[in-house]
Amino acid sequence: MSRVLQIVCGLIALGSLAAVGWVLFTGQIGKQGLDALFLLFVGLLFVAVFLPIAIPPQTMKKLMPRKGVKDEPATRA
Repeated sequence: MSRVLQIVCGLIALGSLAAVGWVLFTGQIGKQGLDALFLLFVGLLFVAVFLPIAIPPQTMKKLMPRKGVKDEPATRA
């Protein structure tokens, strides 16, 4: 996957996350009503769509736990 595409998707995800934070922390939902709520949902949707594209596949494999692996380290008798 192109590095430029990952950077652009990362910037879109960060900008959307900033918009969600702005809506939540400035109390825009109380001032604007449904418009701010719509911005909140669209921002969260953008983060959910663009953030996985921005993270390289190698990093995703490291972050995801493998099936069947226990959290405790194995001890030998």
